[in-house]
Amino acid sequence: MTKVPNATCKICGKKYHICKSCDENKYGSFETWKSYTDTPEHYQIFVMLRDFNLNLVTTKEVKAFLDKCDLSEIETFSPEIKDQIKAVLGTKETATTASTKEEKVK
Repeated sequence: MTKVPNATCKICGKKYHICKSCDENKYGSFETWKSYTDTPEHYQIFVMLRDFNLNLVTTKEVKAFLDKCDLSEIETFSPEIKDQIKAVLGTKETATTASTKEEKVK
């Protein structure tokens, strides 16, 4: 069976194959990381940036998380993702909370 790419990673833009019927049969209505990204590591980045954009985590928390990630392939990431990561990593750590965050990196 040929695995034709039918999904695109939200982080790097890479096309990959996901067997949607297998996931639906195995997990029901629960969406797995494969629904959003091509690797579990990219999914972790996706979730952290999503939570940051929803003001659920602070810049400091995102920066601490990203500092632990392997970003050696950041230049292959989608431009908006790469820009957001670089902006977060370039910010000074502050003691702001998620609800009072003054500067949000878009």
